[in-house]
Amino acid sequence: MIHNNPRLIVVDVREQSEYCSITASPPGHIAGARLYPWNSGALRDRYEDLPADGDILVYCGMSIRSPQAADFLCTHGFTSVYNMAPGFTAWEGPSVGCCFSDADCDDGLFCTGAESCVALNCRPGSGDPCAGTPYYRCDDDADACVMCPEDYDCDGVSDPADNCMRTPNGPDRGTCVRIISDLLLAHRDSCEIDADCEPTYFCMKNQEDNNGDGVGDVCECEADFDSDLDVDGRNAAQFKTDFGRNRLCNPCSPPASPCHGDFACDGDVDGVDALKFKEDFGRSVLNNPCFAGSSVSCE
Repeated sequence: MIHNNPRLIVVDVREQSEYCSITASPPGHIAGARLYPWNSGALRDRYEDLPADGDILVYCGMSIRSPQAADFLCTHGFTSVYNMAPGFTAWEGPSVGCCFSDADCDDGLFCTGAESCVALNCRPGSGDPCAGTPYYRCDDDADACVMCPEDYDCDGVSDPADNCMRTPNGPDRGTCVRIISDLLLAHRDSCEIDADCEPTYFCMKNQEDNNGDGVGDVCECEADFDSDLDVDGRNAAQFKTDFGRNRLCNPCSPPASPCHGDFACDGDVDGVDALKFKEDFGRSVLNNPCFAGSSVSCE
């Protein structure tokens, strides 16, 4: 249940000493579990912090306190509460300990960003501090952002030879992509190997250009400008839904058209400027988001 329900909120109703124990068997607590001790009254005091319509799994050590806590939540309007029996002592999955400061969570890597300690649990780093900075990449050995001369996206291909200058697709770095119904969907995350990408995505590298038009595949207009897995690039209504602008599939041209020219609402004219459009949405070098031969009319 814990692994199959991403909406599940796990609540540990033991005391902090149990939640953080490194000598108990098993030690610590279930990763991501929120601490609301039952005996000391924390759950009764703070139950309103939890969503009443959420899926909530409650556990303690031996399923003595957790049934009481689950009954309490049910009588206070919670609609989907589960008790984990026979308790954490029988838990066979992974467990984690507690942190008490950000330093406890530091992985020692510059390129993962700064980790933090929140509510006794470590939170992942803030991400690559060099991401999005032209001509710079992150280097853990140097603990710094290092320059990539004449290589805007630091993918190992110099700008004059790069068929996708603003999105990594070279021998050193690529971009995480997936293919759905013959559409290439770029995730915008850079990668070195497939394992760097989220599940179902892979790392596209080495200047791939399957249609031979001189534009790298990860820079093509692949129909999903905002990476939300719909086809806003060739569906005029979906484009309007996602970006709140023009009902036409084609961005603005000329400026007097119904579209005011700023799809991303960031103060530039991405609607009439192909490079700005690409900067804002990380997609096509073309100003038109539509595929040639699209089934939707691109007037």
